[in-house]
Parts: sequence; structure tokens; C-alpha cells
Amino acid sequence: MLYLLLTLWGITPSKCGHFVYLKAPNSRAVRVRKGPKSKSPVACILTTPKYPLKVIQEYDNWKQIADHEGVLGWVHKSFVMSSEKRYGVTLSACKLMQKDTHQVIAEMPAGLVIDLLHKVDKNWFALAKDPTDGKKMTGFVPCSCIWGE
Repeated sequence: MLYLLLTLWGITPSKCGHFVYLKAPNSRAVRVRKGPKSKSPVACILTTPKYPLKVIQEYDNWKQIADHEGVLGWVHKSFVMSSEKRYGVTLSACKLMQKDTHQVIAEMPAGLVIDLLHKVDKNWFALAKDPTDGKKMTGFVPCSCIWGE
């Protein structure tokens, strides 16, 4: 019954709980709105491509999203993408480590968007990091350091 009511209101609960990623803005920021309309007041502005956002609910062409800080708002579906490739954001400064030796490969600041390769187990993510020098590095970080899928 609840599913039917939500569907009649345009909310699709079956698609909720997954992650979407911010598309690269075309020289403009993405405005996160307080409601699912283009005239709704702006709640915040996002500018980081591939930034992971969790879908809370959907209404018409809008997605209500939350970021890793719990900020809620609405974005039009044209500003986000689903992807087979997964991305995450570092919650705090953390170290990218080699699997066998646990040698530190790189230091990563909080708020860095990274490519998640796969979840190794309940404690570790394998990921790829593109540092400023352009050399891609792969390694492992604790899951507690990452927000994303």
C-alpha cells in the first residue's frame, strides 16, 4: 500500500539508496535545491566532478540526494550520472598503502574524490588515485576512510 501511494506521488522507492555521481559541470556549478523544482531556493552548490551522492528518493526528473556530511537537497537528473565505475570521497586524511607490505604510497587529504576499484573485504577498499603529477597509483585504504559505494 505504501509503495502504491509513493508511486502515485512520483516517488520511486525501489531506486533509492544507490549512489550517483556529479557530472562535470560545463563551466558552471550545480545548484542543489531545497525542493524538486528549478525555482526552489538553492541549498548549496557542488562543483567537483564524480562527487558521490546517495539517492534518498526520486520525484519526476529530480533526485533527492545526501552527501557524506548528510547535506540533503534536490538535483535534476541531468546533473548526475550512474556509473559502473564507482567513486568515493575521503572522509578524513588517510594513507594509500600497498597490500602486502602496508607501506604508505601516498597521503590523501579529506574531501578527495577517488576511483574505487572494489571492496576487498569489510575493512579495505582497493582504489586508484590520480595525483597531481599524473601518475596513477593503486593501493588500499580502510573502509572507514571512504564514503561512497
